[in-house]
Amino acid sequence: MPTIWSGSLSDSTLITEDYIVQMADQYFTPQAIVIGHLNHLPVTHVYPQLVDFIRERNLRTVTLNDVFLKTP
Repeated sequence: MPTIWSGSLSDSTLITEDYIVQMADQYFTPQAIVIGHLNHLPVTHVYPQLVDFIRERNLRTVTLNDVFLKTP
């Protein structure tokens, strides 16, 4: 399903933990679709900080199926 996203953790390549947190701070906002790849270790090191952003901002994670698939 083609989807347009509004932000990225920019973690498709190896980047610093600080940069991942900076991208999360910028893009974890209401109604945003943020892409995260989780291909490299730095994102696993800052996972608790990412969860904190989500909780503090009263956001929730969803999959594209959660949004676009209708249940019978």
